[in-house]
Amino acid sequence: MGRKRRDFWWSVTLLAFLTVLLFLVYPLATVLVTSFTGEEKRFVLAENYHRFFTHRYYYSSVVNSLTLSALATLGALLVGTTLAFAVARYPLPGKTFLRTAANLALLSPPFIGAYSWVVLFGRMGLANRALSAFGWSLPTIYGWRGILLVFVVQYFPFVFLLVSAALRSVDQSVEDAALSLGSPPRRTFRTAILPVIAPSLTAGALLVFMATMADFGTPM
Repeated sequence: MGRKRRDFWWSVTLLAFLTVLLFLVYPLATVLVTSFTGEEKRFVLAENYHRFFTHRYYYSSVVNSLTLSALATLGALLVGTTLAFAVARYPLPGKTFLRTAANLALLSPPFIGAYSWVVLFGRMGLANRALSAFGWSLPTIYGWRGILLVFVVQYFPFVFLLVSAALRSVDQSVEDAALSLGSPPRRTFRTAILPVIAPSLTAGALLVFMATMADFGTPM
């Protein structure tokens, strides 16, 4: 019986290892090898990299992507952490709805979310058409500001859900004791709460940054 169980887990481990090799290592290795290949599939060493980093057309796209992802990460941290504290510390109505909406936002494909914003706030969107009857109009949703807004709204649930879970693990008695001893709220947050939620903030920031860097549907 023990040998059969051991053989079963060896098979599971082997299958997982082969899956990682096939769907992760092999594609990445193929991309790496191709990056050193020029026309007619000849080996060119670093020629492609030199062209990439010396032509503004190429490297500016990387700079723009990094800048936009960094700003979106900061925005998602601000919105997600603020909402998590509000839900955890105050008796707000609709807490269950907010958590459910956050989960649903993560299930929605990025392109669908971006298209929804265009339908609502585009030049001929529902909101602009409704406001045009009063002679009003909204700022354009197109451009980097619109992309940043959609990124923040699309991905702040990562931070919200992670920080909410971390706040539920904070020992309330420690926070109450610090406040009762005269510790200012900012110091209490820095010494009693921040160390607990810091891993969740880091994880949320990494998830948002990677997701926005890989999201080409929203800018399109």
